[in-house]
Amino acid sequence: MLGPDGIKDIAKMDPREGAALLEAHIENFDGEAAMTMWLQTKPKILYKGGARSRFAAAFHPRENKFEVEVLFSKAPTDFHPTCNQIFYFGEELELALKYAWWAENRVPAEAACVLQVALPASKMSEGVYVDDAKRWERLVWHSRRVDSHGQPLEAAPDTVVSLLNERILVGPICGMSPHVVQGLPRGGWQRLTKIRLSNNQNATQVVFMNPRTFVERCEEILWVLSSVSWRGNSSQDLLVMHGLRVQPLNVGQIAAS
Repeated sequence: MLGPDGIKDIAKMDPREGAALLEAHIENFDGEAAMTMWLQTKPKILYKGGARSRFAAAFHPRENKFEVEVLFSKAPTDFHPTCNQIFYFGEELELALKYAWWAENRVPAEAACVLQVALPASKMSEGVYVDDAKRWERLVWHSRRVDSHGQPLEAAPDTVVSLLNERILVGPICGMSPHVVQGLPRGGWQRLTKIRLSNNQNATQVVFMNPRTFVERCEEILWVLSSVSWRGNSSQDLLVMHGLRVQPLNVGQIAAS
């Protein structure tokens, strides 16, 4: 696995350890509620790695609020050509650490971190798996290739249209940069590559296509933001939060979208 071994992977925590982590960081902690979440819901753990400045800006510990749009991914993305209100997370810590490593080693370099999100697995029941190679290729091909105005170069086939209307998509991650995909010849979707892990399996992304699907779950989600470094600095928990409220203005903006 890439990166430091000291990061606390909440996927491997005992429920009581998770509750203790919450209790150590949050005022007015409801221990019984947290224990219920950890013991009964068997949370699904998702990861996101990158620049610490970006992720930390989403959280306001004093107000216990979450600035939702900070974590949106900017179009075009793997699973949508035009929407700028989509959450992308990964299922594997290894991939998140890779993105964090890139943040710390690019020019200009930035302090890196990994965001771990634990939400009740029952809330993931709406996820649609894009595990068919042809469907995945056509979806990424349509989503990644846009013109100078940010519009798709080609009309979406029916199979892609149906996926764009789903609430949660789960599938592999494109291993090619946007400009490389853009430069492929017409009909070149079969040349698309996927990001692989050290075990040679495809890395997996969980994509909340409708931000309300995610926002409505914020009060049930446990967040752990950890600082990581490959330059001799030890990893540390920057913040641990649970039961976040989304700022009312942002909720209104999402509702209108």
